[in-house]
Amino acid sequence: MKNKGFTYEDTVVACVTSLISSLGLTTDMSILAGGNSKNHDLSIMNTKSGDALNLELKLNMNAQLGGTSIQYKISDNSLNAINPLGDNVLPVLNENNKTESYAKLVESVNDVSLIKNDGVPFTVDVEAWDKFNKNPIRKDCTTHVKYEDCTFIRNYLMSKGDNYIQIGGLGLYHVGADTLNLGTPLFDGPNKSEIETRPSGSRLSKTLNLKVRSVALRVQYRLTEKKYWKNYKSTVNLDNPDDLKMIITRMKK
Repeated sequence: MKNKGFTYEDTVVACVTSLISSLGLTTDMSILAGGNSKNHDLSIMNTKSGDALNLELKLNMNAQLGGTSIQYKISDNSLNAINPLGDNVLPVLNENNKTESYAKLVESVNDVSLIKNDGVPFTVDVEAWDKFNKNPIRKDCTTHVKYEDCTFIRNYLMSKGDNYIQIGGLGLYHVGADTLNLGTPLFDGPNKSEIETRPSGSRLSKTLNLKVRSVALRVQYRLTEKKYWKNYKSTVNLDNPDDLKMIITRMKK
């Protein structure tokens, strides 16, 4: 069963596809979405000019804005970001000596697990993790960092070629320039990153003949201060058929 975020993306894509068809623009416009679009939730292209509108789609203001993982190694006490979304949090983690908490986490898990690890992410037998799951050490590994603006998230979205971000309930925002002159506001405001240990689902290890799961240091970004965002709604919204038609019409030119 798809989660609500993917369902929302599918709904927006379906509306765009239907509108392009109803306007008789199937030869002038093309779309790529989801797994067919390498970096974007939705990409609308003018097949004649080659111009493309690349969009990030989010269900609502509670949705994750982006996620990645952080790697930690006990052997050299090092932290490493998987992608730029993680680079932003490394200085804070180092300043707060979070490597000490991560080392304690791995050492404590090693004490109760049949599998021994040298860092995070790590693999642990399910039975051991279920006993360890509520250990206070996990709480010590949790860090929330607040930001006053979305500069970092905008830069990340622009680095992968996104022009706009659509957030259900809030509307459409530009992340760089308002390339279509839609009158959208800049995507900017309070947000936070959450760094937490997150287990994945279990699987059977044929080598060990027992159920195991992986545990990672996950980084997720989310909007904060809902009152601010509710007062900073865009006047352009992909959920509005008239706004969607305006965008497609401008893309055609």
